[in-house]
Amino acid sequence: MSSRYPLDCSMPNPIEYLIRLRHLSAAEAFHRVRRFRLSRRLRRKALRGTLCMPAASIDFPSVEALDLPSVLPIGSFTLYGDHDGPSTLHGDPTELAQFEERTRRLYFRDVKPDAHDIDLRQAWEPARLQHVMHWMASALQTTDGELTQRLQKRAKDHLLCWIQSNPFLMGPHYMSPMECGLRLPVFFFALQLLGNLSAQERKAITDAAFQHGWWVFRNLSLYASLGNHTICEAVGLVFGGALFNDTDEGRRWLNRGIELLEQELDHQILDDGGPAEQSLAYHRFVLDLYLLASDFLETNRLHDTGRIQRRLVLAEAFLQAFECSGSSPSIGDSDDGFAVAPGWSPRRLEVSRQKAGITTFRQSGYTVIRTPGNGVFTLDHGPLGLPPLYNHGHADALSMTLTLQGEALLVDPGTYRYNGVDAHRRYFKGTSAHNTVIIDRADQAIWAGGFAWRAPFQTEILNQSPSGENPFEIEAMHDGYRRLSSSVIHKRWVRYTDGRSFRVVDSFEGSGKHEFTLHYHLGPGIEADEIPDGWRLRSGSAKVEILFPGGDRVEKARGRKDPLLGWYSKAYGAIEPCDVLQYRKTGNAKDVSFETIILLPEYS
Repeated sequence: MSSRYPLDCSMPNPIEYLIRLRHLSAAEAFHRVRRFRLSRRLRRKALRGTLCMPAASIDFPSVEALDLPSVLPIGSFTLYGDHDGPSTLHGDPTELAQFEERTRRLYFRDVKPDAHDIDLRQAWEPARLQHVMHWMASALQTTDGELTQRLQKRAKDHLLCWIQSNPFLMGPHYMSPMECGLRLPVFFFALQLLGNLSAQERKAITDAAFQHGWWVFRNLSLYASLGNHTICEAVGLVFGGALFNDTDEGRRWLNRGIELLEQELDHQILDDGGPAEQSLAYHRFVLDLYLLASDFLETNRLHDTGRIQRRLVLAEAFLQAFECSGSSPSIGDSDDGFAVAPGWSPRRLEVSRQKAGITTFRQSGYTVIRTPGNGVFTLDHGPLGLPPLYNHGHADALSMTLTLQGEALLVDPGTYRYNGVDAHRRYFKGTSAHNTVIIDRADQAIWAGGFAWRAPFQTEILNQSPSGENPFEIEAMHDGYRRLSSSVIHKRWVRYTDGRSFRVVDSFEGSGKHEFTLHYHLGPGIEADEIPDGWRLRSGSAKVEILFPGGDRVEKARGRKDPLLGWYSKAYGAIEPCDVLQYRKTGNAKDVSFETIILLPEYS
């Protein structure tokens, strides 16, 4: 199976396989062999038609006594809107339905997505059943009794239909334990909130919950696979374990889920509150998963989550430093995943919002400057991502973004898709898709497949003035091009003055003659007019001048296909052309430099 698909449900390509082998411990080898043997044994039973796993009994009065965690609408509540039904993340619903129909009778390891040219992430989204969660949560928001009944019936019918159509370990929706983990809270909420269940319907949901918990517990993403998948699985075990807490099996799930959440807290969330995976979207996802589980555990006195809560405060403050008018730059991968459902979240922590000023997050590697006029400037001087595979990190060292008055002017172009579009996957993760310098058209790290890098770069802050100083200066470097036959070090110096101007100088140390290309990607809808020595960017009331002193020609490109350049993805599965300013020089490293001046409007 192609490496375009997530590594916990497919064989990696040869390079990824070698990377894994290099980091393989005896414990991980045993874990993977045990998983493989279990899967092979269950496959034999499935093909013989003898795969049967009845659920353990549930003490329903005890379960009904448990309080549900808070689930709240994000922004203004709209019952009938974009999230009122299963999403396919811009995938073709007909194609995805046909794929499911062709594969639902296959044992999950026999499913070959390559044969159908399907993006599994898009196929898996409806099977997370978060549209069912949406309907159940919506029923709690309305005071219209008739509407509540309709929503509950819709939720029940869709949930039971999915369970009947997807028997245990058959079809594509058991390929990833993460996906199974995300369904467990839905089952738990359904047993609590759907009061119109017959005994047979309740048993069907209970059996599915037990099967999911049993499977997740024995197929956890551990060792080199630790990451947000692990958190999804741990949260699933918490809800599944609480559901079956009167059994030895259920108590093992609950204890293991809590253990993993505590263990991964410092691994996933760095000391400054930032993400080890170098993705803002996945950081929000992980944080919400923790909030959902910790609210549930604390409310029902199943575990003291004080240490978790303190760490989450740091993570929330980190994310809010990047927010501007409710959105953040799309730094790193994003698959539009939600802990609860699109449009819904657990109760989030309140932290003081920073109105202006400069913050440097040294561990995660970002400097955020909040300017007058509701502006946010970011400089990325962080690592590639979470080793050893750096799955969701992008080759974006020293990249910058700029948002002003809610308008994204200089952007990170996003993710687009994980599967089925190899050239686009490489482009959106690569250096040329970010606001930094690419040398000899080579990425800052070596591409090793859709979810892996090798030869990761190192970054370092070389100089930095105090955050309250005017002007503020910071200089950082990365060594991603040290691997070239004539090695090069890239340095970026940024000077911020009087709340309205940035001066950026890119310089290089090394030997040999190279091609250097500086890119600035503009948000969709940004009007770019050429002016002397630069360009004027406009969107709504936001106006910025970006100047290139020296008189060199800076080209504007848009929607190029060979090579790919000038593309933007506002959401998973969506793609559109965008303008990109391209400034190219050729010469010896020590003789080449770029200077950029960004002028913001004056605000009183």
